[in-house]
This record gives sequence, structure tokens and C-alpha cells, in this order.
Amino acid sequence: MTQILLFDADASGTPKAFAASQLNLDAVGNEKLIQRLVFENPDLIPIEDIDPGSGCVAPFCRELTLRGVGGSVYLDMIGVTRRGRLVLIECKLWRNPQARREVIGQILEYAALVRRLSYSDLSAMVGQKTGRSGPNILWDLARERLGLQDEAAFVDSVTESLEGGVFDLIILGDGIRGEVEVVRSYLEAAGLRSRLTLVEVNCWKDAEGRTLFVPKIALRTRVIEHRVTTSIGAADLASDAPAPKREENDAARTNRMDNRIFWQSFIDQVTFSHPDQPPSTHGGNNWVRLPLPLYPAVAYRAVGANGANSALGIYLRFPGEGAGANYQAIVDQLPEIESELQATLRANWVSAREAWDISLDAPPEASVDDRSQMAWLLKMADRFVSVFRPRLAQLAT
Repeated sequence: MTQILLFDADASGTPKAFAASQLNLDAVGNEKLIQRLVFENPDLIPIEDIDPGSGCVAPFCRELTLRGVGGSVYLDMIGVTRRGRLVLIECKLWRNPQARREVIGQILEYAALVRRLSYSDLSAMVGQKTGRSGPNILWDLARERLGLQDEAAFVDSVTESLEGGVFDLIILGDGIRGEVEVVRSYLEAAGLRSRLTLVEVNCWKDAEGRTLFVPKIALRTRVIEHRVTTSIGAADLASDAPAPKREENDAARTNRMDNRIFWQSFIDQVTFSHPDQPPSTHGGNNWVRLPLPLYPAVAYRAVGANGANSALGIYLRFPGEGAGANYQAIVDQLPEIESELQATLRANWVSAREAWDISLDAPPEASVDDRSQMAWLLKMADRFVSVFRPRLAQLAT
């Protein structure tokens, strides 16, 4: 539900109840006033209407300094929802068409700059802006307002928001409605993983100098995800992930979040015996990369028809006919490799991917639940890397 507040003439003090029929309304507006009122009264942000289940927004700071190629820019406000999704807010009085176009570009630029930050980066920047200190500033700012109790889950969720560029982008402004359809077509053609919402702000003064502040959603874009193809070696790893849907329901978003948390836990826990092995990195939904010479390996969980994780494994993909010689060189060593792994491998041509795969499948007992899956992955990822890294390194020379 959108909250409406009435303030004294100087816009300070405690918000008071009001009856709209008692006001003689004259249009007024001030960007800094709107910015301050929203920061001090974040319930004015209709976040529950934008993202049901988010509850409310915990503000981090105003005027966050972001450093781009052309110099420093300043984000009006940044905060977070109970789900750990970051909220970026710009306040703009749209007095002319130029300002209307510029603010769209600004908030998209700010989102791109925020996405480059790690959790620690953002925490340090917010601490510098607010003068706060401590081991986890973002958690301290969010915990009391949002009623959170699980610090680790909060950190994971905010980290996922940053790494995925999944934000709630909100523009608060006046006179938005005339531009709604133009903005909608532009944004949905461009494609965003973030959701962008235009909130029309109506500010009035009554005869006593009091200010009425009324936010109302004018536009809410759909969440549209890019399908990104990465080139590592010659492997199209992005094609291993399911094609993203244009819209996700709450259950799908929750499932994606759970998968992300699972794989972040794997990345945090896995250790490799081989001293040259780099850290694992997130891939798409429900898989991670294990960097190796020539061809990265992939550790994955596959989702069955009933929504459960019904398969688990690690594979090394040799993409395209040009990789045939390297694939055959590894296949020739399979008896020795299987002995070192203490496991059986599958080697076959995957016509849908136009590539050869060497796959290590988890036994059924390793796929019973998250705990058994994690235990198997931590053990076998280390073995897989130790066995294949030196062999691939020899092929690369």
C-alpha cells in the first residue's frame, strides 16, 4: 500500500494524519525535498506494490559517489529490501523532455556502476558516506529496520544482487505519465535484468503552508534478462543454462535464489590440491565454472520435472570439430584417469552442442539432498581438477 504523508511547512517534524478534502492544493516541487523525505521516510517508496513480498526499504545513504569513466556521479539514494535486493533511487522534476531522457540514462548508468562493486566495496563506500564503522555496515543498517536475523543469508543475497545486476531501479518525479509508453517501449526493447519503476510524485501545499506528498506508480517494467554468450576457449558455456524466461513468478525467483546460495557456499568451501587452480566462478542458474587450461569444466545440478534437483555432475566440454584431437588424447587416457578419480566417466559426442563431453555423474545416493550434493561436489571437484589440469596443460603447450 502506498503511504501518503502530510508535513509541516518546513517539511520537518513528525508526519501527521490529514483529510484531503480539507486542503486547498497548489502544485509545488523540490528535488532535494523529495530526496530527503524519501530517505527519512522510506515507507513512502511503494516497494510492496513494485515487488510483492519485499516488505519495505532500508536506506543505506544519500548521494552515493560512483566513479565512472567521465568522472564522479552521485546516486540520490541506495537501500535494500528484505530479500537482499538493492534499490537505487533517483529524484527528478521532469520539467522538459531533455530531463526526461537524461534521467533514464542516468539511472541505467548508475546501475552499471553499482554492478561493478563487490559487497565489501559497497560497504566501505556507504561507511565513508555515513561515517559509520564496523565489520558489516550494510547489515547493521538493514537489520533493525527489516527485522532480519540471518546475517550470512543477507550478505549472500546482496552479493547476488550486485553480481547479477538485479536491482529495483526507481525514478521519483513529476509529470511522468505523458512519457510512460515511450519509456516502456524503450526499456523493454533494450532489455534489463533490473526492474525499473517510475513513481509519479504529487506535491501540494495547503493554505497553512503544509506539504502533501503523494507517490503513485506510473510505470513498472517487466524483468527481462539478457542471454549472454561468453567465449572462454571456444566453449559456449552460456548455452548450458536454460534460456531465461521473460518473467519469473515468486517460486521461480526463490528457486533461483536458493541455487545461487548453494553454489556460493560451494565456492566458499571448495579447496583444491593443485596449487595453480584458480577459484571457481558462478555461471548460470545452478552451475559453476572450474577454470582449467583450454576448456573450463562445469559443475552442475540439473532440475527434474518435479522441480527437485535430480542429477548432479561435473563435465569437461571440447567444443567443435577443432577440439577433436585434444578430446581423443584425453579419451586415450581414460582407464588411467578413472583409476585416479576412483570413478567411471562417460565420453560422448553431444550433437545438440556440437561438442564432445567427458562427464562425471554423481551416484544416486549423492543427490538425495543439498548436504549430500555438497559433500560429493567438494570431494570430486578437487579430484577432477587434480586429474585433468596437468593433462590439459600438456595439450596447451
